[in-house]
Amino acid sequence: MNVPLIVQRPQLPTGCEITNIAMMLRYAGKNVDKVKLAKEMKRHKSNPNYGFVGNPFSKSGWTIYPPALVNQVKKYTGTAKNMTGTNLAGIKNQLNKKRPVVAWVSNFHGFSVHAITITGYDKNNFYYNDSWSGQKNARISQSYFNTCWSKQAKRAISY
Repeated sequence: MNVPLIVQRPQLPTGCEITNIAMMLRYAGKNVDKVKLAKEMKRHKSNPNYGFVGNPFSKSGWTIYPPALVNQVKKYTGTAKNMTGTNLAGIKNQLNKKRPVVAWVSNFHGFSVHAITITGYDKNNFYYNDSWSGQKNARISQSYFNTCWSKQAKRAISY
């Protein structure tokens, strides 16, 4: 899929999740802006299942998880799918429907938590956009992706 690449920096040094949501929504034909989405997203003092912990506009922000983003995605697309806990076949099924998947991973760029947008797959690999590195349709083996994704409880969201 030709999912538009959006980089998170400099405005959102710890806002990879909402930047990847912006990529997914742009692919869905929605004219959204990562900064506006970041200002709209829920915040929470300590639980990323309820909102972003910290400040995505600063280097000290932490993360937000799919349950806290479902309503925001639904606002723009009319539907949202918290895919947390699915398997690789579940991601492929969503990609076959031409719907990108935002996935939470570990061991990317030294971060314990990072989000990427899965844009496609082949027999052995997934392809993804990375808001931190600026890579579009980068390749990762399905086995390594599964390792990195499993460390983040297989968190994922789509529409």
